[in-house]
Amino acid sequence: PGESWTEHVELPGYAVANAGVEGLQMDAVARRYELLRGQVPLAAAVFYTGWHNLIYNPRTPEYWEANLQRYLGEGHLTAICTLPSPLLPEMRERGIVPLVNESPEATITDDYFHFWRGWEPDEWLVELIEAVERFNAHVDGFCERTGTPLIDLATALRPRSYETATADFFDVCHVRPRAYPRLAGHVAAELRRLLPETPADVRGFRPPAQEARPEPVEDLRQNIYPVW
Repeated sequence: PGESWTEHVELPGYAVANAGVEGLQMDAVARRYELLRGQVPLAAAVFYTGWHNLIYNPRTPEYWEANLQRYLGEGHLTAICTLPSPLLPEMRERGIVPLVNESPEATITDDYFHFWRGWEPDEWLVELIEAVERFNAHVDGFCERTGTPLIDLATALRPRSYETATADFFDVCHVRPRAYPRLAGHVAAELRRLLPETPADVRGFRPPAQEARPEPVEDLRQNIYPVW
């Protein structure tokens, strides 16, 4: 398995666990959270919801709202992230093709960039830009309405210009490994501001007894999403 940006989140006194699973929709994220939250002494749950409910699968504001509500739990901090991307409003007119670099010598660490494998930018770029904008606006509004902390990754990693839009991304939704420390540093700084400086003592924590049963498995055959 490759490196994850979560490995760079430094929170002295707290253990960081990456519970993400590739390809999960927002309702599956909720079910995974509901399964795991009683099994660990959870201080904070940080939700990065992914891209699988933007232009395919359920993608209405009602669906987003229902699942964001499910992420709110008692007894711990919940924070929700906006989705960062290299997509800029001006790409509606300028497109993204001039930024693509699929040369055999290019690497995801440095300069390789494509749109989304299997998706044609001429057909999907504008719809994706607008979907990301709507979703991030919904997350921002949800956090304001519910008093939920927002971790605004969209702003933190927003490109400074069209010409440098791909500096931190090797496609529209994946961050280059070299940007992991900066992304993780932003998340860590927000959590250090929100969490108690002295973590709670959890040495006596014991998860509740549960019947032995297999974890529910999401049937990803019904998902239509890019393969990477």
